[in-house]
Amino acid sequence: MSKTRLELNEVSIREGIFELPPSPNEIPRLLGSRCRACGEVVFPELEICPKCDTEERMEKVTLSHRGRLYSYSIVMQSTPEFKPPYAVGIVELVPEGILILSHIVGNLGEEFEKLEMGIDLELTLAPICVNAQGQRVVSYAFTPVK
Repeated sequence: MSKTRLELNEVSIREGIFELPPSPNEIPRLLGSRCRACGEVVFPELEICPKCDTEERMEKVTLSHRGRLYSYSIVMQSTPEFKPPYAVGIVELVPEGILILSHIVGNLGEEFEKLEMGIDLELTLAPICVNAQGQRVVSYAFTPVK
């Protein structure tokens, strides 16, 4: 089951990047924009269309919670915020066709061979690091569909 709420000690990686569902039985959704002039859909939300450069014609949209793994990498190098190994990937949202960078999470453990391009993924929320105030920072992530 997908994480649907932020705990008291958790903060969003960025305000307005995802929407928490009204009920725990639903899945969080990413927030993006659609250009009213040319129809271009983008993530994250933008004020100016990157395709036609039209201002003040972007509308906020809720994006699909489903995607396909377009490409991925297993990161083995340590950083202060992230303990390796972990997976990052480019996810193609379906049906929008937008490519977005995301952590790939789930019950992968050391079994990264379960990942392959083209597998179906579902949006979830996952803690990715701890900020200077000691709060867990939660971001969108994708997990393989079972």
